[in-house]
Amino acid sequence: MFLETATQHAGKTALIWGDQRFTWSQVLDAARRIAGGLAVRPGDRVAVFLPNTPETLFVHLGIQLAGAVRVPINSAYTVREAAHPITHTGATWVVTDEARLSIAAEAAPEVARSTPRELLASQPSDGTRPEDDHFSMFCFTSGTSGKPKGVPLKHANLEHNIRGLVELWEWSDRDTLVLCLPLMHLHGLGNGLNGWIATGCTLVLQEKFAPETALDAIQHSAATMFFGVPAMYHRMLEVPRRALPSMRLWVSGSAPLDRSLEDRWEHEYGRAIVNRYGMTETAMITANPVSAPRKGSVGKPLPGMDVRFLDTGEIIVRGPSVFSGYWGGEVDAATHHENGFFRTGDLGRADTDGYVYITGRAKDIIISGGTNIAPVEIEEVLLQHPAIAEAIAIPIPDAALGEVIRAVVVPRGSLSSESVLAWCTERLAKYKRPRDVRVIDEPLPRNAMQKLDRKQAKERFG
Repeated sequence: MFLETATQHAGKTALIWGDQRFTWSQVLDAARRIAGGLAVRPGDRVAVFLPNTPETLFVHLGIQLAGAVRVPINSAYTVREAAHPITHTGATWVVTDEARLSIAAEAAPEVARSTPRELLASQPSDGTRPEDDHFSMFCFTSGTSGKPKGVPLKHANLEHNIRGLVELWEWSDRDTLVLCLPLMHLHGLGNGLNGWIATGCTLVLQEKFAPETALDAIQHSAATMFFGVPAMYHRMLEVPRRALPSMRLWVSGSAPLDRSLEDRWEHEYGRAIVNRYGMTETAMITANPVSAPRKGSVGKPLPGMDVRFLDTGEIIVRGPSVFSGYWGGEVDAATHHENGFFRTGDLGRADTDGYVYITGRAKDIIISGGTNIAPVEIEEVLLQHPAIAEAIAIPIPDAALGEVIRAVVVPRGSLSSESVLAWCTERLAKYKRPRDVRVIDEPLPRNAMQKLDRKQAKERFG
């Protein structure tokens, strides 16, 4: 797919990084140099320990051209954290920058190391074109419970996923995508990077997310697409509004998108946010088409994806983008293959039109007095309060009921716990209402993909 795009659009601007511009021909040359510098065999794992930069894209593509498998590592990881994905996958090479060389050396002293600069000085190689059933990437789960698990994804998994999204979002080479999601997670890699490769559009890459910087990049590049998570959209609403007439598609994923945020965004920028749903293990499962009603859902199943619901409400799925199993034969009680389907651990429902709605996470369920309560439902109500910027519902022990709910909220202006309790009393059944409220003056804990870290929140506020 990459070779076809780079050949067809050779002279077109492929990548914008600040004041730098790279054509597709230049991207292909850089990727071939990376492939030439990597002394790897097809199937070897190469760990990539880099922040978002053009060189990170070149390294990713060069690894693929060499027939090897990329192992993305969070660029903020410590020695202990970085050691796990390197050793767990048996990586034979680590590509990192000068700032992280010492961390990589301590994390995996026996593994070969090099920087993108060194590899780019190599002679170009045409590499080895991999087969559909060869592994492309070993991504890792978020690790909100226990150690992150390795998720091997094949080229066929990723190709099916991106072709479905390109069709639903009417994505073409005329689009310009601003991408500030980290290039070590499937949202940025499987959707953003692979969509760029599949369509030949122009990618405006950002090192990291900052609300004003992101909006300025959209405005200056006349971008048409932006991918983010709900926390990013919240922060962009807190800075001065820009005129962005070129934008046609705002996409959100990786965390629940509350209706109040959707409404505020559409009021400010004139277009609704397109929501989608997926997991590292499955790639995208559902998505809203660009030109269809939103309905507050995560959309309909992508072509070829079979989505069903157990009696408990748990979502199970099968299809060509679903992985075959965790690396090393690891097993997860909440997310695993069973009877030909993958159990997602998520709870949901579908309406008569086939739109899917996520109602919670099975393992996050709060059981109070024998009744199951989805914290996401409580959080949606809390986030509709005009003075609440962030919210999480966590269980706390109770002698009579086993667990009751505590709401932890970050205010937007003046806010009292009494007013929050009154707000919930008007909008929630009695058994779902928080027993108490903690108003804090710090951001809620989140993981690398800006998902609420429920484990850490329970430890700090429970």
